[in-house]
Amino acid sequence: MTLGKALDIIKSVTKTLEDKRNEQSFQCLWDALTEFSENFEISLDTPSNSKKKRKVFENSLLKDSIVTSTVGTDNFEEQSKTPEAHWRSHSYYEILDSIIQGLNIRFSSESLSIANALDSFLKLNTNDSDPFINHYQKLLKVDSDLLKAEMMVAKKCISKEEWDFDELINIANESVLPNLRKMLKVALILPVTTATCERSFSAMRRIKTWLRSRMEQNRFDNLAILNIEKDLLKNLNKEKILDEFAKKPRKLKLKF
Repeated sequence: MTLGKALDIIKSVTKTLEDKRNEQSFQCLWDALTEFSENFEISLDTPSNSKKKRKVFENSLLKDSIVTSTVGTDNFEEQSKTPEAHWRSHSYYEILDSIIQGLNIRFSSESLSIANALDSFLKLNTNDSDPFINHYQKLLKVDSDLLKAEMMVAKKCISKEEWDFDELINIANESVLPNLRKMLKVALILPVTTATCERSFSAMRRIKTWLRSRMEQNRFDNLAILNIEKDLLKNLNKEKILDEFAKKPRKLKLKF
């Protein structure tokens, strides 16, 4: 998956959440919640209505006055809300707004523009690759005009409309198209952000416990690889591994 494809997924997720922020979507969820609560005898009363509170009266001295701070009337209005309106505004909308805001903060407009430009660069599209080229040209000491010229040459060398990365790398010879080769190296190693690396660090704590504090680094590395790449480990032929292990000369015979 390229960053450009990841960008499309991010936009789709954000748009889906924004479309769900309406009364019709909440009504479907509320009907399911009501049915569930009735089956299991769960109360959907609001926290303010579940307890008896004293009635709030407006201060007569403040009548016909402009009040700039709360005097308890907001709480009175909150008590008059139905459970459906309360959970819609205080739970459903707040959760959706929090997720949407988190996505917008995590994926800024600058990073999204670079991701989109990266996808265009891999397609050798010189018109929409400027954000990606401008971001890395000083670091890699690449001339943008020469790079775009090399991109056009490489595109002419490829006869097919769609090509894979291996074919693109073979065409971008370092002696013939040096600028394109440099940028391709960066473009192909920019990963899509995942939580896999964070799970890998969590695996280290499970492997090297206080009972294994004297474990050597070589053994720890091997155990960590087995734990992190356990999806690949499931596809290995265990019998073949045992046969290879038994072939090594040792005093104890493992094969008969």
